[in-house]
Amino acid sequence: VVTFRNYTAEKYGTDANIATPRVTGLGDKKVEEKLNSEFERYSDALIAQYESDVKGMENGGHESVTSTYEVKADTDTHLTIVMHTVIARGDAEQIDRYYNIDKKTGKLLKLGDLFQKDADYVKTVSAYIAGEIAGDPDDYFSGSEGFQKIAADQNFYVSKEGKLVIVFDEASIAPAYRGVLEFTIPTGTISGMLNGDLVH
Repeated sequence: VVTFRNYTAEKYGTDANIATPRVTGLGDKKVEEKLNSEFERYSDALIAQYESDVKGMENGGHESVTSTYEVKADTDTHLTIVMHTVIARGDAEQIDRYYNIDKKTGKLLKLGDLFQKDADYVKTVSAYIAGEIAGDPDDYFSGSEGFQKIAADQNFYVSKEGKLVIVFDEASIAPAYRGVLEFTIPTGTISGMLNGDLVH
């Protein structure tokens, strides 16, 4: 993984630093192109939004946009890259986007790909997370604003150790000061419904 492009700007008291990764050597050129196009599209949207915002700040304002990437896992079986983005306009908002690639197939994985076709993984994983939240209810939103269940396309990654980690954006299920939240799902909880050996 290399840095394909690094966009930097400073204007009217604002600044932006947006790094765009590029992957090579996956063995499947179509997957590489798709993944790199996703990275470029994401970065281009951030840049366009920043430049649009700055146009209205000739008389001064404050905005800072920082987007970096991290290789979360690079094993014989999979590659996980996370795009970390922080947008500050008074308050700071952190947004993380995860990209999981199965090296054996070259496929960009969705959460459902880790499970057997008819497995009700949403129910099982949600029940585990709800139990964890119940242990510290004061640290999370409650009622209609609180955690209900994971989305079918929930943000996730597979750790270097082969564990499934479910990720929630800042302020989605808990106050913003708690940041991005992660829940590592015990493999024993989902072992009967897994598809393949990526998670173990």
